[in-house]
Amino acid sequence: MALTEEEVTSFLQTTLHINIKGPDLASLLAERQPQQVLNQIIKAFNLAIPFQNISLLGCPEKHKEIPDWGEMKSAVMSKQGGLCNTNNIFMKQLLEAVGFACHLAAGTCNLAHPNNHIVTIVTGYCPGTRLDSPLLVDVGCGFPMFQAIPLNFEHTSPQYESGVVSYYLQNTGSGNYVRFYSTNFKQDLPPQSDISNGWQYDVQWERLYNFTITPQTVDYFDEPLLEVYSDRFLKKFRLLRFREDTMIALKEGRLVGQVLLLNMTKEGTSETVLESEEEVMYWATELCPGIPEALSKAAYRNWKHIHNVH
Repeated sequence: MALTEEEVTSFLQTTLHINIKGPDLASLLAERQPQQVLNQIIKAFNLAIPFQNISLLGCPEKHKEIPDWGEMKSAVMSKQGGLCNTNNIFMKQLLEAVGFACHLAAGTCNLAHPNNHIVTIVTGYCPGTRLDSPLLVDVGCGFPMFQAIPLNFEHTSPQYESGVVSYYLQNTGSGNYVRFYSTNFKQDLPPQSDISNGWQYDVQWERLYNFTITPQTVDYFDEPLLEVYSDRFLKKFRLLRFREDTMIALKEGRLVGQVLLLNMTKEGTSETVLESEEEVMYWATELCPGIPEALSKAAYRNWKHIHNVH
């Protein structure tokens, strides 16, 4: 499971618009500070590749099946994107090809289903240089993180901003962390006493997931991700695109069978109910041209069928 140098070079230059001035990939890290390169790749990936479950919903024969490496690679290379495993496993392979030392690690979004999220942990760069701190990388989440986050803080990390989302991490000990997020930019970090064991949060800050830095193989996630592919993300309708200061999303509404168009900025969120299949298709194509309209249409109809909406 790997990317060829030709695939990596094409993806960096054509999709992420990152110019490689030297003769090969190794020159990318030689030209600039490694963490600067890392953050440039992360941000460009978030802006170019959607987080979505349309391709899952659109293929009933793939329901309850986790995509293999070939399918994940094809989804990202074609700018379709996908869920956490597709985007983050591709990112891990991409970073390794560029010259970073990194591994996959497990996160938990739903406490009833542990290890149902995948993140990447960067520990160094070639040849054999370790970083002062491991770094969290996550490009497979509905709330974007435009940079790698150092994990060498004692209790609570600084507050970071990525587009319309602010977030911070808490160190709960023994290589375990919790990621909190907020879309209220006037909210300061809560006092340390407001958080108990990394699970409680105040009105403004919400727990997104906890994670560990323990290295895991892809096979480790086969069973935990079955819940994602056979239940949770068959019930949702999600297509998210991130911009510098905006997040635009198609998502299920509060009423069964309802799809909303959300436009989120730092000033607030506007919400539009899409009344017809034609409106949903228009915005699906507008937000992600890489997903064929036939696939988006099948996804919408299958999702309504799952919810018994006609």
